[in-house]
Amino acid sequence: MPISLTTTEPNSSAYRPEDIGPLIAESDLPGATFNVGLLRFHHEESGAGAQQELAELWPIEEYDLIPFAFDWRGRQFCRLRTQGQDIVVRADVAYNELAPLKDFEPTVLGMIESDGVLDYLGLQEMQAAFEHLGIMGLPFDECVGMKVPPCLGGDESLGNMDVSPVLVNMYFMTQVYNKLKHLPSGTPVEGISLDIQGR
Repeated sequence: MPISLTTTEPNSSAYRPEDIGPLIAESDLPGATFNVGLLRFHHEESGAGAQQELAELWPIEEYDLIPFAFDWRGRQFCRLRTQGQDIVVRADVAYNELAPLKDFEPTVLGMIESDGVLDYLGLQEMQAAFEHLGIMGLPFDECVGMKVPPCLGGDESLGNMDVSPVLVNMYFMTQVYNKLKHLPSGTPVEGISLDIQGR
């Protein structure tokens, strides 16, 4: 069974339609939430915020990642045109990973039409997390993130999950990773404090 539309944010216009192309706008996807937060498609404001955070880990000069959707964990799906390819890349800031998927248009259509997308996006894991957290769904701008990032030994156990704004989660994970990336392996780390006001 493919994903099902839950809600659409009012007055949603597409993010960077000149770069994303007409498919998302023509399919009325900007601002759309599927399966109470399993998958959401960026509108202009959310896409711009995600673009800014992605550029902190993967500079635009090297990777021109253009976010068009995100899942319940805050993982960003981006269009990337490089070396003659036009593909979708999944950007996971929690793990500092870029995972290339397939060609852009077939991937977008598969996200909303394929029976396998529920398993790929982790519907059962999301439902378990919702039950543990006592929630029924996610507002458009929130995700289920990890309280302790993987780079500090955190894992994907239910006890390490919490609801937070998508952009705050991205900012937090990026700042922690950037503070630790130049430290030698095994360096003890104590009490990281990050200023996330205004995020």
